[in-house]
Amino acid sequence: LSFDTPTDTKGKILKAVMAETTSSTDLSASSSNVNIAGMTLDYTPTSASSKIWVIAQINLRASAINTSYYGEPEFTLSHDVNDAESLRLLVGTGSGSSQAFIWPVFYAYKFNANDTDERTCKLKGRNINAGTGGSNNGHIVVNEASGKSKLFVLEVDEG
Repeated sequence: LSFDTPTDTKGKILKAVMAETTSSTDLSASSSNVNIAGMTLDYTPTSASSKIWVIAQINLRASAINTSYYGEPEFTLSHDVNDAESLRLLVGTGSGSSQAFIWPVFYAYKFNANDTDERTCKLKGRNINAGTGGSNNGHIVVNEASGKSKLFVLEVDEG
């Protein structure tokens, strides 16, 4: 029995880095994107032709302030100055502050490396509903519940 050694490197992971945090970030009143605490990585691609996967695992808690106002979280991954399409989570109507959802949210996006300059990858977030309910913006906090959020950067040779 013999095996051939593959000649291409498609799909090969060239580099991987990770950040993790238990620091909390309150997005309840943030209608503009803010950086999520501890979810930033500096990264230098090894090849200008590789693809960069930025992946976030977010420990999120969202709850109602009263019967009408839930927060509506939206997250954006970025690779230097380039933002990915945003991930918006829609939360149903509530029945008071006792209603809460705790999610392990996974979000991934692929960027082109384009060069080998150092990049900053980060996760940003905001509350789409901030300000619509006055002081009743809804409650959105990353890492309020026990657990960690993580940010991964994988550099892949896709050939």
